[in-house]
Amino acid sequence: MPRILERVGLGRPELRAWALYDWANSAWVLTIQTAVFPVYFLEVAASDLPEAVALQRYTWTTSIALAAIALTAPILGAVADFLAARKRMLGTFLAVGVVATACMVLIDRGEWLLAAVLFGAANIGAQGAVRAGAEPTIRDPAAALRRSRSALEAALQSRRRRQ
Repeated sequence: MPRILERVGLGRPELRAWALYDWANSAWVLTIQTAVFPVYFLEVAASDLPEAVALQRYTWTTSIALAAIALTAPILGAVADFLAARKRMLGTFLAVGVVATACMVLIDRGEWLLAAVLFGAANIGAQGAVRAGAEPTIRDPAAALRRSRSALEAALQSRRRRQ
């Protein structure tokens, strides 16, 4: 087992922990950000708005949150490294994302502004945790590409063996 983990770039326990966190974060992105919330925003939270206006507000909310993440990610990473506070920052952003996502249950019909604020905060929490908590080697795009390629190759080899 250790050889396989080394091969996919997960030889150290902290890298395996990071991979599991990243996997869980990907589930949030898939379910909340991609599949559930856009429909909920348009059909419930912004139901009293014309469809084009509702879609525009959802798009602006997503764009602003992602721009905030893109602009602050290098700073967050540098601060986390300088203060040796990666775990604390990861926990803080994770808490923001979890609380904002949990509070989405409070969104009622026509409350598009509350929905936008909570979705923006959840997005920043989820993505900020990824940026702040990552090791410098994990944030390195070339290293990430190598790990992704290795993981894909291992998955394909495993699938071939099962066939």
